[in-house]
Amino acid sequence: MRNMQALIEERVEQLVRDVMNELRSTAMAALSNALSSQGKLSPEAPKPSKGTRKRKGVTAPKRSEAQLEEIADKLYRAIEDDPGDTMLSYQGKLGMSQKELAVPLRRLKDAGRVRKVGERSDTTYFPMDSDT
Repeated sequence: MRNMQALIEERVEQLVRDVMNELRSTAMAALSNALSSQGKLSPEAPKPSKGTRKRKGVTAPKRSEAQLEEIADKLYRAIEDDPGDTMLSYQGKLGMSQKELAVPLRRLKDAGRVRKVGERSDTTYFPMDSDT
């Protein structure tokens, strides 16, 4: 009976070792595949097709400090008029895209004029007290 129990324990341990080795091998293969598809492991990683490449030289013109300040002021007034709205609402009211409002909003937050509550699409914005 003792030999049978020892034999079972030995086979269970061997099975666990085999499963762990297989898991380790699978994880390493998945990691290697993921990294090589990003061009980090293999210099022979496939290049993206022409349809997925970024177009070069197509950028929006840089806005001046005055333009950014003007947009920030408009955004701040919109937030004051309707506190607790989402960025989507302010975009519609100002007729601008999220991308166009990103820098002015960041400047308002950094200056302590606006605070945000929530995350992602549930983020709402509030004006800070103008006593400061």
